[in-house]
Amino acid sequence: MLIKELVVTLKNMPGQLYKVVSALSDQGIDLKAVTCTMYGKDKTKVKLISMNLDDAKLVLRDRKIEFVENEVIIIDVEDKPGELARVLKLLSEAEINIEYVYTTLTYLPCRVLAVFDFTDPGKALEVLKKNQITVVTDHTVLKSSCDGNIYVERDIREYLTTVITP
Repeated sequence: MLIKELVVTLKNMPGQLYKVVSALSDQGIDLKAVTCTMYGKDKTKVKLISMNLDDAKLVLRDRKIEFVENEVIIIDVEDKPGELARVLKLLSEAEINIEYVYTTLTYLPCRVLAVFDFTDPGKALEVLKKNQITVVTDHTVLKSSCDGNIYVERDIREYLTTVITP
């Protein structure tokens, strides 16, 4: 299963990102990842991942902040030089197009999460799983440490809280 990301389009001007983030934080919505990208002359796309997705959508609607939902794939990789390049090479060799990618740090040593949007997510999932790349889903993730990997079943809310929030 893919993870839902909320995408908000804002005017590129001071205070706009604050308006969105404070609206969510005022209601106790915990954001696990945020990225902003300018496009055009005066627009910014803000991408948000929260484990309180339904609550986040209600808050944004109540504040009349328009958004769309997007499905992304999150992978958990070792934080070392060349690891992301290795994943990108596998995807490139399979001719999978990446719309965008951003990473988020974890507090765990040796781990980083990468959030991908692919033009063909089904094919991307096949390649990632075939090559034993850890895909963060609602159910199965690869619990990793610097000295070994163990497959375990974990809920994504618990997983992201564990790796991002100490």
